[in-house]
Amino acid sequence: MSYVEENLLPGEKLLHRGKLHWIIYAPGFMFLIVAVAFYLVTHNKLSLILALLGFLMLLKSRIQRQNTEFAVTNRRIIVKIGWFAREALDMALDRIESILLEQTVWGRMLDYGTLIVHGTGGGSEALNSVQDPLNFRKIALAAIEETKNRK
Repeated sequence: MSYVEENLLPGEKLLHRGKLHWIIYAPGFMFLIVAVAFYLVTHNKLSLILALLGFLMLLKSRIQRQNTEFAVTNRRIIVKIGWFAREALDMALDRIESILLEQTVWGRMLDYGTLIVHGTGGGSEALNSVQDPLNFRKIALAAIEETKNRK
């Protein structure tokens, strides 16, 4: 069972689950490409060390993607990052002022971006490399509006 499912409150419903975009693998793949190119040009054993570093970067990205959860419920936005060392954020929908979307040109083309959730009192949290951030933001804003209408 996921962190989000384990921590749902009584009567709370999961509306949407987000995840990290595959773009987080790009640095590791680029490192591997450089290592292979370096080996083809120089036949140097240093390229094996570079390739190992590339594989470690890919492994880190895989663990990061598996252990990061974003969710919108009918009461809050839940974010969990990490495996051994965990960072968790629960922000009540009625305490959210705005959700800012930042997307580069590549982010628009590949459908990923950063969501910055601004809470009342000046607090904000950035959710980086979110897959399909427009949909996540749309569902979160609809849930926020629904929360305001219930009051």
